Amino acid sequence: CTINDGFVNTVYQVLEREEKVDYLVVETTGLADPLPIILTFLSTELKFLTRLDSIITVVDAEAFDAEHFDSDAALSQIRYGDMVILNKIDLATKDKISELKVFIKETKLGVRILESEYGQVPLPLILDIGLTQIDNYQNDISEFRRNKSAFNDHLETDGFNFVSFESDRPFEIEKFEHFLSEQLSSNVFRAKGILWFQESPSRHIFQLSGPRYDL
Repeated sequence: CTINDGFVNTVYQVLEREEKVDYLVVETTGLADPLPIILTFLSTELKFLTRLDSIITVVDAEAFDAEHFDSDAALSQIRYGDMVILNKIDLATKDKISELKVFIKETKLGVRILESEYGQVPLPLILDIGLTQIDNYQNDISEFRRNKSAFNDHLETDGFNFVSFESDRPFEIEKFEHFLSEQLSSNVFRAKGILWFQESPSRHIFQLSGPRYDL
């Protein structure tokens, strides 16, 4: 969620590869405010090497809750998005989708909205579309150059916490699924990892988003 020299150096490394890059996609965490990343491309040497094309925000239509956007970082993902993709529309009611569209349009005037299932969107609709209006960021660029650190601290001040867990013992799959369905707090809206179960010699990729999980 923070921008540091490591991020800029990584972009340089990509740009310096022998095989030239046509398009660079930067995927942030779900807790990231996109503004520091935008300003990194617009106010550092990267502005001479790259062109910021568009900021795309993906919203889980099924798990949408207006309370999530009490968070500055979550609201910024809508506010600075040039396009919003409503994903999982097959799992959301028509009323909920309509409510979400109204909220997004009130938050960001003129934003483009696409609907998707399973995150499937035709690439020509989201790549090389030139939606970012650089002139809108001139005041932010000046402030970013004066005080870059002010743009980086979000987790502690935005009401989010994260926990990492590691164990040298396997889970029991039945108990783990019971925990997810019966005991996990509704305040936990994102989780992922690689899990080991005593019932299986393989490792399993785990993803949780809102009320649903894949294992």
